[in-house]
Amino acid sequence: MASEAIGANAIFSGPNKGLSIIGDYCYAYSGNVIINNTTTDLLTFNTGKNILVVKMYWYGDFGYIGGAKVITEFVQFNGNSVYDNSRLINSSSGDGSNEYGDPTPFIIPPFTLVNVQLGNDNAGDIEYGVNLVGKVY
Repeated sequence: MASEAIGANAIFSGPNKGLSIIGDYCYAYSGNVIINNTTTDLLTFNTGKNILVVKMYWYGDFGYIGGAKVITEFVQFNGNSVYDNSRLINSSSGDGSNEYGDPTPFIIPPFTLVNVQLGNDNAGDIEYGVNLVGKVY
């Protein structure tokens, strides 16, 4: 049987905030996390002896946040920041759903503790999450 890549639209049965490895593939899924004026963990895992080539797909539902607010996505390897991306979101009414089409790629070395977090600046309750999919080497 030929192997098939796990795509951006993969469906998971439930959150898995750690890393799952199946054959040559890996995934993690934060599920929807509701945050308000805080920084919270979305994923935390250790790569073990594996090298990972992955993509992170960020998504969120901002609802009514009362104007423009800033959310920040953080990725740390062994406690060192490797990705710190702030996004200005603007939803003064209605549905502020946002699914980002462009994934964030990473090559993660062996024996690396990975922590993925999200922070916001009092944006009101937002639902946010990240899917990680990739290959194990």
